[in-house]
Amino acid sequence: MALMIGRTISHYEITEKPATRGAMAEPLLDRPRACGEKPLKEQARKEEIMQRSIMQRRDFLKSAAGAGYLASAMAQGQQTSPAAPPATRTAKLKQSVVNVVFGGGAYAPRSAEEAEKNCKLAASIGFQGYDFADPAYWPILKNYGLVPAMIYAAPQNTGGGGGRAAAAGAAGAPGRAQGAAAAPGAQGAQGAQAASGAQGAAPAGGAARGGAGGRGPARPPQASAMNLNNPALHDEQEKLLHAAIDQAAAGGVPGIIVFSGAIVSSDGMTPEVAADNCFAILNRVKAHAEDKGIDLSMEYLSNNGEYLGPVGHLAWGTDLMKRVNSPHVGILLDLWHLQVTEGDIVRHIRQNIQWINHIHTAGEPGRNQLDDNQELNYHFIARAIADLNFQKFVAHEYSPTKDADPAACLKQAFGIFNI
Repeated sequence: MALMIGRTISHYEITEKPATRGAMAEPLLDRPRACGEKPLKEQARKEEIMQRSIMQRRDFLKSAAGAGYLASAMAQGQQTSPAAPPATRTAKLKQSVVNVVFGGGAYAPRSAEEAEKNCKLAASIGFQGYDFADPAYWPILKNYGLVPAMIYAAPQNTGGGGGRAAAAGAAGAPGRAQGAAAAPGAQGAQGAQAASGAQGAAPAGGAARGGAGGRGPARPPQASAMNLNNPALHDEQEKLLHAAIDQAAAGGVPGIIVFSGAIVSSDGMTPEVAADNCFAILNRVKAHAEDKGIDLSMEYLSNNGEYLGPVGHLAWGTDLMKRVNSPHVGILLDLWHLQVTEGDIVRHIRQNIQWINHIHTAGEPGRNQLDDNQELNYHFIARAIADLNFQKFVAHEYSPTKDADPAACLKQAFGIFNI
């Protein structure tokens, strides 16, 4: 039993006690380290002190003095509620990869040979999914027991991070969208699209699409980018989404990624208008997604100068999903974006788990591997997600640093979430 001192709670703070696990967290010495690093003795010593303190507190509560203290508190009207038990787990977390984790910067395999090599490694570690692989390579994925876990609704330039940023309506960072174009036949149902014509592709010698304050020349908005806050694109987007839903159902793909699009105040766009526009198009296609059992997942994007989606606050996105009110329309929760914008990762996950369709991981700062050179405690985050009995994919989307072994980092990431 615990006593809590009352204080003012902000609108966005959790109001209930989080669920607790029956077992104590594993000792630091037993945890997988950063791509083969050994744990620090000082960290292990602090962990031991913390565990000893917990045991001493429990001994006190069992003693006569502890019992008297608690009885006195109850007599004064102090009451506590037992913590809600965690959800019953039915299986370990399902894990997927994004192509960038293998090094090289491309968001999707650029050749059959690359797909073969990467799938072989991912399957040998224990992964079950592969995000953003071109349909031409799905047979290779399936040969290794991997699911195409997430696809675009239309062809994209997946040669570098700039393609993803621009697809979200962002100003592309120089040098990030210079990679190879998607393979011919990209996203099958819509056929091949040249990289120079795909939303997010970088013009020769330039950066990706620039918006307000962008670094590159502006491009006309394109429906294929799936920026859903532009009603002028909704008719074409509806056709693309219906085709992608059918393609996903036929190919055994559980999810399709979409974006909100940027808020450009000079165009009269506000978060409220953006939400109304996104609601309109999602409401038009949700019945088809439900019939086919396909998830439409809007990625949470940060407002850090490069990514300018209105889902810069998770509450904006979850409020939208509540309005759409479909079990197959939700959030792709990118934990790196969430950390750089709002933080408080586990509280956000616990409060909004029912609206989360897919999760992406990466370390911050740097968006690199999940090691000790970044600030997120992914061991704790993984346990929190597992305790909520999350049934969908957790995909790793980090870029390994140049001095790191991509295979070792991938094994480490898998080990953290293999619970």
